[in-house]
Order: sequence, then structure tokens, then C-alpha cells
Amino acid sequence: VYFSPSSDHNISATFAKKTFTLTVENVAGRGEGNGSGIYEYGEIVDVTALPNEHFEFDYWSGDTEYLVEANESAANQIIMPPDSNVSLVPVFKPLLYNVVVESDFNGSVDVNVSYLASLIDNFQVEENSSTLKEYNATSDLVLFATPDDPSIYAFDKWQIIKNEGTSYNMWNANLTLNPYLDGNYSIKAFFELLPETPFLLSSSPSIGGSAGRASDHPTQPRLIAEPSIGYGFLGWVVKGDNTGIPYPDWRRQEIDLNVSTDSNVTAHFQKQSFLVTIDYNNSQGSVDGFSSGVSEDFEYGTTLSTASTPTSDYEFSHWEILNDIDFVVEFNASEINSSISRIFINQLETPQLTLVKGYTYDFNYSSISGNDFRLYFDEDGTSSLGSDANVSVDTTNKILTFSIPIDFSDEEIFYKFAGSQYSGNKIKILDTSDGFSLNFPNQSTLSKTIFHDLHLKAHFERGYHQIEQILPEQSPDGGTISLSGNSDSENLFYGETVTITANNLTHWEFSHWSDNSQNDNPRTLTISRDTESIEAIFNTLDYSLNGLSNSDSYGTVLSASTDAPFSSGTFWAGDIVSLRANPLLGNKFVSWQTDQNISFSSGYSETNQTIEFRLVEDAILTAQFREIDYNVSVVLSTIDYFDNV
Repeated sequence: VYFSPSSDHNISATFAKKTFTLTVENVAGRGEGNGSGIYEYGEIVDVTALPNEHFEFDYWSGDTEYLVEANESAANQIIMPPDSNVSLVPVFKPLLYNVVVESDFNGSVDVNVSYLASLIDNFQVEENSSTLKEYNATSDLVLFATPDDPSIYAFDKWQIIKNEGTSYNMWNANLTLNPYLDGNYSIKAFFELLPETPFLLSSSPSIGGSAGRASDHPTQPRLIAEPSIGYGFLGWVVKGDNTGIPYPDWRRQEIDLNVSTDSNVTAHFQKQSFLVTIDYNNSQGSVDGFSSGVSEDFEYGTTLSTASTPTSDYEFSHWEILNDIDFVVEFNASEINSSISRIFINQLETPQLTLVKGYTYDFNYSSISGNDFRLYFDEDGTSSLGSDANVSVDTTNKILTFSIPIDFSDEEIFYKFAGSQYSGNKIKILDTSDGFSLNFPNQSTLSKTIFHDLHLKAHFERGYHQIEQILPEQSPDGGTISLSGNSDSENLFYGETVTITANNLTHWEFSHWSDNSQNDNPRTLTISRDTESIEAIFNTLDYSLNGLSNSDSYGTVLSASTDAPFSSGTFWAGDIVSLRANPLLGNKFVSWQTDQNISFSSGYSETNQTIEFRLVEDAILTAQFREIDYNVSVVLSTIDYFDNV
């Protein structure tokens, strides 16, 4: 700063550590990073990388020179630099899985593999044997089963064993392991002799699941539909000689039927879709891509990537999972069999639902007349869920409420209309630990995979500064600062208007505020996130002193420190002034005549020729002198001529 002083001033410089932004990014589909925020230079901040399922943390990229630990450490710390913002990106790599592919003696299997470009770091790693290959978790594997002699043999089924435990069958000759490789697999293709009455069996969409014929029912084929991960079964459609699918069996995954050779039988599947609802207070902030309380559709396995943004007077606080989900149940014409009406839930035709223990679900079927929506332990509806399973029904408003107990033992239940034949679908029950979780609830960004309906709330809180941050020195030299209008004794909230007053001590006066934005006293201050610290600057008062002599012919007043003549001067309160009375020849000092605006230093008084004192107001000092009195005695003597007295 540059200025021309017109009087004496105290000048103070206030310093504070710089703050910088640390950004720790989420990597959609791979994992999350935590630690983003605004921090002071030199502050040590914890940063964490958490991989999604089927991925592992590899290393940190970005401004890794500020990391405390090696950049291969997922739980790390960073030291904020003095002059720049910092960005870190966690790098995740897909896990590697083994896939064993075999066939019986009547056919062969070809494997086609592709990778998700945005997620892939390494392609196929190693071929360990003729049947065992190692692929990473982004591999999209398609297996093609081909009989050796199509005139004699046809593909029967795939026998699939996952992670040396779960075993199941699929019946499409072209098998897709989707959405991506999620474990170790042992897969074997089986072939059978051509049936006497062949017919065309397919799936729609082909990726949605498989349709097969059980080999233990050679005369009256038993058809089996098996949805792929993330899909649900809708029903069968037969074109041609449809003699064997009586209503309502076409909606079951396993059916028995007789068809002719010109029949086309299709198993229909639909991708599971879930509603994500996020609540928040519009006056406090917003969430990218969401209106408060308005649900958005997410297909199974897609990633919810969003961020919360507070308004000017608020800060993001945390995310909360609300364990209440609403379903709207309707009765509409089927999309695959328009002559039949079916249950629709949240505008999806008879979807397979995924519920979570500990959540409460409301099924509102008020738009349906003549049918009551119910939950059952079995597909045929012989055993319904009642109050012992925390199921209640508001028959007036037609709302079924299911508060799933934490210890609910069934992994699968069913829904349908009471009293009707099979008209619903499966409900998969997840343990609480397998449901959606918030790894970093205090981080404003979210990047999570969606696999069931979800209700979240973004919490914002009034932003604030601690009082000591804005007023770090409330009792500076020369005075105090008083605060009024604040609603809290420790914090000043954004948007709050307060008054600060500089109160000077005796012999001091208020000079200015340290930020120099204005010098009003009292001062009105509206708090915002950009409000900086403020200090009150006080100066000591100047007092004038006149030093006089009762007679210039008797003596003068001198500065005791310089012996220079002193007649008047200006001094700060608290300055020690030293004067000396200087009598002229033939005169002597008597005392000082003072008013009440002088405070003598210890050991000094009006009778001391040299005095030390402080001024408490403007003052006049007068040195009292007088002439020296001399005694003269006269003796008269006479002497003679010879000098005799």
C-alpha cells in the first residue's frame, strides 16, 4: 500500500494461510474417491479410494507429488501445497477371472470376447490350457454352441457353475455372460438328438435370457425360461399351432405344451428398471439431474452419477438413505399379449422386483377395482404374507405396506391379485448388507451402481464461519470488539447480518478496520462464504503539553533528554515525558505548578527540578522560579596612619 500520513498512526498487517481446493474424483463404473474439499496450505488431508465390485485399486494419478504415502496406497494422505489447487484421480483395474469352456462329444464351442473400452486396461492376459482362459471383469463373453452333425444333433443346454458353487442351466445356443464377467465360471455345452417334433424356440431380446426344453420331457415338451442377470421374465408367445399354453400358464417360467413343427415359441424378457428419488430443499441447494421428490429411471447395473450444489448461504452436509419406497400398481393391457390385462408396477409390465430388508414398501393399487394386490410365499398364492411378516393393508385407500423385517428368512416371494390365477412375478429379497450403501455420505458427489429402487435425501446446512475466524482478536491493543445480532454464540451463519462495534479504551481512539472496506463504527456486516477476518485498529490519543516559566528572566524549561528549550509539544498517551527546570543566574527553582492532567512517574513530584510523567489530557506545566536572597553584613572600622584599627 502507498499513502501519505497526515498524523501518527499504528499500522498492522494481518496474514492468514492460503486455502486451496482438493478434488478427488469418482471414476464412474470403477470406484469412488474421497477427500475433496477446501483446505489450508500445509494441512494434511486423508484421501481414500474405494473400488466397486469386480475392481481393485491400482494407483493414484494427478498431483501425486503431494502424497504422503506411495501412490499405490489406497488409504493415503496429501499435504496441501502453498500455491495451487490439487487434483487426484484413483485408478482402478478390473479383477481377473478364469473361464473354463467345454462341450460333450457331440458338438463344439467357440468364444467371442469384447471389452468395454472406457473401463479396460488389459485385454486377455494368459491362456493356461486349451480350455482355461483368464479374462478381466470388463469382458463381454459370447459362447456359440455348434453340433457336429446338425442333421442328427441339436443344442440342448449350457451347464454353468459360478465360483465353484452356484449351478444353473441356460438354453440359448448363443450364450452371453452379461452385463460383464463377474466371477470364475465353468461352462459346458450339451447336445441331444433332434426331437421328433422340432419347433423354433427363441428369446426376446436375445440378451435378456434363454429359453430351453427340458430333456426329461420328450413327448410333451417342458419349456423353461431363464432371465439373464438384470432381466425379468414377461411371458411366452407362440405363433403357429398354439394348442398347449392355456391361460394363464403363458406367464409362468416353466410350462408344458404341445406344438407343431411350424410353431415359433418366444420367451419374452424385460430389462429391470428402478426408480431413484432424491429429496432436497430447493432453497438450500440442488442435485444434478434431479428435481426434488421426482423419480428418475435407471436400468439395472447403470451408474448413478450426480453431485449436490448448495446455494450461496448453505453448504452440503450429507446424503441419507430413506428406507421408504412407493410403488404404483395398475392393471393394463399386456404389451406381449394385448388381449390380456396384467399387473403394472411403476408403469412396468409385471416386473421382477428387488426389495431390501429393513425397508418399508407401499404398494398403492387404488386405481384398480375388483382386485386386491397381495404378497405370497409361493407362486400359486396358497400362502399369503400377513401381519407376522410385517404386512398390513389399508383396505379403504387400497395400500399394502410391507416393512421387511431384518430377520426375514425368505429370499424369494411373489406378488399377484388375490383370488386370481398366477398374475404376478417374483420378488427378490436382499439382505441389508447387500443393498445400496453410502461409502462416503459426506462427499457431495455420488457414483454408485443401481440394482434396486432407491430413495435418497441430500442434506444441506446453513454455512457458517466460527466467530473467532471472522474476529480473531476481540481484545486488541487499545480496545475491544463487541458483536450483536448473531443467532449463535460460537458461529456466524451465511446470510446473517450482524453489527460489530469497536470500543476504545481510555486514552485510545478507533482508527479503522483492517480490511479497509469501510470504517463505519458501529459497522453492519452480512456474512457470506467469502467473508474474511476483520480486526479493529486503535491509536493512542495525542495530548498537547505547554511548558512555561513564571518569568523568563528567572529561568527556562528544558527537555531533560536533550537539554533543548521546551515550550510546547504533542505526545501520545502513555509516552513518558521528561522536563527539567533551568533557573538563570541569581534565581532558583521552587516547584512545578501543574493541573490534574499529569501523572507523575514513581519517585517524582512537583518539587523535583527534573520530572518524569505521562499525560492523561492536554496539560500546562509552569516552572516556578524566584530570585535568590543574599544576607549582607557591614562592619565599619577605622585605622590610623600606621594601619592600626
